[in-house]
Amino acid sequence: MTTTTLRVDGMTCGACTSSVESAFEGVDGIGTVSVSLVMERAVVIHDADKVTATQIRDMIDDRGFDADVISSDQPDSVLFDTRADEEESANEDDQLLQHGLSTTTIHVGGMTCGACTSAVEGAFKDVSGVTSFSISLLSERAVI
Repeated sequence: MTTTTLRVDGMTCGACTSSVESAFEGVDGIGTVSVSLVMERAVVIHDADKVTATQIRDMIDDRGFDADVISSDQPDSVLFDTRADEEESANEDDQLLQHGLSTTTIHVGGMTCGACTSAVEGAFKDVSGVTSFSISLLSERAVI
């Protein structure tokens, strides 16, 4: 099973989270769905052979919310616009390598609530060299 974490913008109440969760009811290949209003996150555990991270994002978008995939441990997943020119993509990769940027996913255990994730996220706020940080309480993962 694959864990995909998404940022979901536009949710304002419990009915919104229920709407996002209900988008996955009865969908073959979807396991667990957890939506947090406070964290503006959705964590979906799914069979990547049946439902891709991009399809999950689109299902949330279809409910009227703006969703972006933050992380997915889906093998060979494409999380970016596939219409991008391959040459442009290669140039971006070269620039990242020249600047020494990389993505690291780590396990963060012991978190029990949104305050825990906020505390961990806050610890990375002003760290030199960290350009982005995302953490998921449900999957116990941080992507730096």
